[in-house]
Amino acid sequence: MQDKVRDLVYRLFSIADQKGWNNEAFAYNTLIQSWPDIVDRAARMKTAVAAEKLFDDALMAK
Repeated sequence: MQDKVRDLVYRLFSIADQKGWNNEAFAYNTLIQSWPDIVDRAARMKTAVAAEKLFDDALMAK
């Protein structure tokens, strides 16, 4: 799904750039530039949530 979202943002940037919508193009470009960090943070959050669930499950098993 990440690839589809990234591809959509690239497409939206391209459209905004072609139409001269500078503010929108800037926003999409900023999102594109931030994409690796967004993916990294999402992965860390997923790991943290999984660890929290394991902890909660261990507490419930007692």
